Amino acid sequence: MFADSSIIKNRISTIILAGGHSSRMNYPKAWLMYNNKETFLESIINIYIKVGIKPIVVLNEVFTNNQWKPFLERMLEKAIVIKNYHPEKGRLYSLALGLSELKTEEATFIHNIDQPFIELEVLNELLNSFEPNGITLPSINGKNGHPVLIGKPVIDEIKNHYSEHQTLRDVWKIFPKRKVEVNSENVLTNINTIEEYESLPQRPEYSGRGLMANLTRGHDPLPKTKLK
Repeated sequence: MFADSSIIKNRISTIILAGGHSSRMNYPKAWLMYNNKETFLESIINIYIKVGIKPIVVLNEVFTNNQWKPFLERMLEKAIVIKNYHPEKGRLYSLALGLSELKTEEATFIHNIDQPFIELEVLNELLNSFEPNGITLPSINGKNGHPVLIGKPVIDEIKNHYSEHQTLRDVWKIFPKRKVEVNSENVLTNINTIEEYESLPQRPEYSGRGLMANLTRGHDPLPKTKLK
């Protein structure tokens, strides 16, 4: 429906959720290196840029200051960054923050920061099978994955009534779903722990002495979240 349209950037948005504490990783997942050139966040942003979408990133406010500021500055030309001052309110609140910045409300991808692997083919398959009144999600071997693509009714429900729901799962229950079978195990991959990060085939070699030292020695680089 949308994938071959030259007006895709005016009709489709993307919200990248990176508003949590990254407590299990003990390091902000947005700034983890995926390869020798890109962080998790940059890798995700670049994929959506290739299909004509400038993403909106909801980022924990503490990961935008001090030692994290150089990482953030690299993203500002590529994405709209929204600071989340209340990560304790959860993913649904983070998503509502991002949706409040939408310029178009026809459809929106929702992409979690702990899922840096996504192929253009998967995005195109979701766009071509878009369910405008509900949720379009990738599936492989009967298992549902990410990212998901939501239509205007879902967007409106979260923007206007998010406080009436406990979790995103509660919102998903309300709307029809269209599962799209894809040929990519990456839609099921989440990177939430040090062990999962260490197992990545494209993790940069140098992280073992620098980044991984911070992740494994018990050092906590994360200051407490300031509340606005």
